[in-house]
Amino acid sequence: MTPSYSKHRLRNGLSILCRHTPKSLMAEFQLMLPGGQTLEPARMGGLSHLTMEVAVKGTTRRSHAELSERIESLGASIWGDDSLDFGSLNLSVPAGEAGEALPYFAEVALEASCPEEELEKERKATLAEIKNKEEHPFTIAYEKLKNLLYGDHPYGRPEMGTPDTIAKIKREDILRWRNAWLRPREAILSIASPLPPQEVFKRIESLFNRPWGDRASSPTTPSRLGRPGRERTVKLRKHFKQACLLVGFEAPGLSSALYPKIKVLDALLGGGMSARLFREIRERQGLAYEVGSFYPTRLQGSSFVIHMGLPAPKISQAEQSVRDLLREIKTNAPGQEEVEEAKRYIRGTYFMDHQTNARKAFYAGWWEILGKGAAYDVRYPEEIAAVTPDDVREAAELIFSNPAQTVELHPN
Repeated sequence: MTPSYSKHRLRNGLSILCRHTPKSLMAEFQLMLPGGQTLEPARMGGLSHLTMEVAVKGTTRRSHAELSERIESLGASIWGDDSLDFGSLNLSVPAGEAGEALPYFAEVALEASCPEEELEKERKATLAEIKNKEEHPFTIAYEKLKNLLYGDHPYGRPEMGTPDTIAKIKREDILRWRNAWLRPREAILSIASPLPPQEVFKRIESLFNRPWGDRASSPTTPSRLGRPGRERTVKLRKHFKQACLLVGFEAPGLSSALYPKIKVLDALLGGGMSARLFREIRERQGLAYEVGSFYPTRLQGSSFVIHMGLPAPKISQAEQSVRDLLREIKTNAPGQEEVEEAKRYIRGTYFMDHQTNARKAFYAGWWEILGKGAAYDVRYPEEIAAVTPDDVREAAELIFSNPAQTVELHPN
């Protein structure tokens, strides 16, 4: 995989990345903003989520209905998204219609009106989605585990806010937050398109190269990420038939040199049916219905989480088996072939996830907004390929020596 990116910076500070994909039919534009949920005030959890949902529901020139009609007539779609470390506004359009669609995209990005009636619709939808989380045992357990790992830091809060915080957010809060967050000097516009890059640059410059956002203010600075000082176990009782067990450890974030090593460790332990957790916990011992692990990519610090759905009477035995597995990999480096299989799993899924222009635009902008640079899209699989068995053991020793944070969710 050898993508080539053109890079340009407008006078107002906006950085543009453009990947030329001449055989594609779609043009994808993703305007990414740093921070996201990590910059929300604690009393307004869910603010960035509501902002990104409402920002595409009308502008100072057009109602939501008129805007939707014009965008859909071009076979295009515009939507907002948010996450812990960034947010984005996105345009997907057939390449031949990009010239007509881009002014609407710029209008949504720079002139969103965030109508009161659309805010109320999104508030109700968000409250319903929060309530729906109560029907998923993993989600309940994971929310609790994040709180154990991160405490009052934004990483430890519910990502969509709570009913109390959502109810308090007003249109004025959204407009103020949007203007403070949406500043060109910190933003990245990532593009994957079959159109000639210079043609795209000129069009973007004519639409976006002007002042926008509130340069006099900025979102809040997140609190320092804490560290769990001791092992803790929390037992929850809910109305489910199936139990859930999560064991989490503090882990370094994206900037750490251990990042690719931990990714390989994650794949080796929990990456599919050939991984150790699946073979030992599910297949050999029959302790769980499903089992795996994940290591989220985060800026300020991350976590390594082992999760399983299982019968409640088997929780203690399963937890002990997990600890035995972790002790083994801390002490003894895995075999070369096992590591190679984990690396093939990562590289294969990573390359497969680059099949569409939308994902190509996402990865370039994602690595850039997280500080690694768009070229890391190529370096990442190369760094994965260079990981050795001793690297995996080193990562395991560092992470699994941290105090384990455990959540057991038992049926009532």
